[in-house]
Amino acid sequence: MVVVRNFAPVCNNPIVKRLNTTSKTLLYQGAVNIGRGIEWVIDALEYLENYKLIIAGDGDIRDEMESKAASKTYSDRITFLGRVPPEELKIITAKADLGLVLLENMGLNYYYSLPNRLSDFAQAGIPVIATDFPEIENVVNSNKTGTLIGEEASDPIILAEKIKLAIDYWEQMPDNDYSHIFSDARKNLCWENEKKSLIEAIDTIFSEK
Repeated sequence: MVVVRNFAPVCNNPIVKRLNTTSKTLLYQGAVNIGRGIEWVIDALEYLENYKLIIAGDGDIRDEMESKAASKTYSDRITFLGRVPPEELKIITAKADLGLVLLENMGLNYYYSLPNRLSDFAQAGIPVIATDFPEIENVVNSNKTGTLIGEEASDPIILAEKIKLAIDYWEQMPDNDYSHIFSDARKNLCWENEKKSLIEAIDTIFSEK
């Protein structure tokens, strides 16, 4: 059996450390569906002064999440972009301070999943805060691209504190170290690597016939 991961093409743009700004941007990109931790971040924003949340994508609970956001006194700091063309999304992603890869354990499909936005954020040079599920943990830890959080992510106060600590960590990192981490991550988490596995698997199948 060969696993081929759905990763983004390698990006050759300069890696720019985007932190050290007064206002911080948290970015969720992908399907706005149940179990993606979006409501957790909306609630956590209450404890994150000078932070804003951007949600790029559409899905089953978008209306529900927009209503939830509208009910907050800080609704002006939450933006729903809907579906965004890939090239435009790359620009938006590169302007974020922290990418969100939070999942609820709703079964094995979620628990063993590997969201392709992990690769998207790595290619953009953006660190993540991510759920500590096995495959996600493996990618984040082996590439040193983010902070992991467990089931306590559903607690808005704890999640907010974890986000602040993550931002502080990356802000304090020397620029050269930051660039080195994401330069390596780009090389590791890209489609150019994955397609080699796919081609080799196909070649093996046909060579056996």
